[in-house]
Amino acid sequence: MKRFIVILICLVMVFPSVSLAEETRLLGDADGNGRVNAADAALVLRYLVQLTPLVGANWYAADANGDGKVDSADAAFILRALVELAHLDGEITVPPMISNLRWAAPLNKTTLEVGEQLTLTVAYDLDGAAPPKLEFVCSNPAILSLTQTGDSCVLTALWAGFATVKVLDPLSRWEIFFTLTLTDKRAHPLYYKIYSNLRIVDPDFWTNPVFDYVMSLDPNNGCHRVMLTGMELLGKTYSEYDCSKFTMTAFKDAGFPNVKTGASRDQLNYYKNAGLANPLSPNPFTGQFDLSMVPPGSLLFWVDKNGVSNHIGFYLGRINGMDFLLESASGAGGVVIRPNWGSSGSYTLAYWVAPLG
Repeated sequence: MKRFIVILICLVMVFPSVSLAEETRLLGDADGNGRVNAADAALVLRYLVQLTPLVGANWYAADANGDGKVDSADAAFILRALVELAHLDGEITVPPMISNLRWAAPLNKTTLEVGEQLTLTVAYDLDGAAPPKLEFVCSNPAILSLTQTGDSCVLTALWAGFATVKVLDPLSRWEIFFTLTLTDKRAHPLYYKIYSNLRIVDPDFWTNPVFDYVMSLDPNNGCHRVMLTGMELLGKTYSEYDCSKFTMTAFKDAGFPNVKTGASRDQLNYYKNAGLANPLSPNPFTGQFDLSMVPPGSLLFWVDKNGVSNHIGFYLGRINGMDFLLESASGAGGVVIRPNWGSSGSYTLAYWVAPLG
């Protein structure tokens, strides 16, 4: 009984043969229908202009002249053989190969920012074949680096542009492609303006989130358009654009010339009389202002001890948990973006107004 078991196990180990997955094909039968005709030559030509794929046994059968590549000479060879001007050497046997090379997960991300990374992984069906030795190739390694590990690769964007990643199985000739757009926010003119005029500790850390927030603003939204227009003046000195002139110019250039503008005290009086001025007060325990209810693009008014407005600016919005302003301030040298500084000295943050509703 023990001897029978041993023999059975040996048989099980020996009998499975690679030949079960091998495939015998007629040389020149590129479409695999069991015969060679003009349609096979046409398929080769369509493959050469990337209208039809040729993979697996079809590719090897299409290599009619046996020179190790599929080109127009093979199409001509098939046609010559059909009129008996050339001889096709019968059948070929192709080894087991993978099928259905594909991306392991949907490729939803088609844009990479410089410095950003993306991992691509492929999948396939073995169909009795050994695991393939895949080749990952980047069309433009100068702007997109590629590091392959087995069936995956890690891409790193180095520079702005376009690059295509090709994955090839040299044996089966299966190949798939993926094209990426590489962007560099630092090349955007507004990025440099924000970086140069961002008044906050560690602008290297804050510029990216502030810029990303600014890029998310919708120019079709009136309030957003006013802020985007105002940011064109970043870096202008206070002598060129004081706080009142700055807000007035932003509204006018954004297409809202009828919005009440002028000296901040006159504006505040106007909005208070119209019932549009919303009071602000700091948290009694922390002294911090909560601007979470203030719509981005709203005007903020500071007042002196007599309640007369002495400064005005835009509320840019909340970025990474911090409230930011877009304003022209003498203490900052001109038009800048900086965190909400609340109240200081003779300046008390007191009201917000949404002129555009």
